[in-house]
Amino acid sequence: MSFLLILSTGLYLAFILYIIAGLFRHNEQPITSTEETPFVSVVIAARNEEQNLPDLIQDLVNQEYPLDKLEVIIVDDRSTDSTPTILTEATENFAFIKQIRVDDRSVDMTPKKHALNLGINASKGEVIVSTDADCRVGKLWVSSMAYSVVQQGGISV
Repeated sequence: MSFLLILSTGLYLAFILYIIAGLFRHNEQPITSTEETPFVSVVIAARNEEQNLPDLIQDLVNQEYPLDKLEVIIVDDRSTDSTPTILTEATENFAFIKQIRVDDRSVDMTPKKHALNLGINASKGEVIVSTDADCRVGKLWVSSMAYSVVQQGGISV
């Protein structure tokens, strides 16, 4: 009986180690712009996010993805804090960042859905990804999203 317990514990630990090792194993691909590299649009709805936007913008500026294949669209949904000022500064400093200002509530959609809808409609990307303004993203976030779609056959390249 104890042999069976030791064997199952050993198999369980081996399985756990296998899972943990898989979390750290990934294929790093060089980040280059080619004809096959999909154009990616990042769409973000933001309302009164002055505390969070600077960090998220910095994360997006540091993406390891070709900037000629990337656009960031941040939709300012009627902010009353310094969000518009932060976005204006970002668009002046980085050509791939664009802003859209929502002044009135939609009668057909919730505010966030309306803001995202405006951003998606203005986007040019073959791949569209979204995150919240209070999130942080790693430097490989855009590339991993784009390559995942390409590898899964979501778009043909």
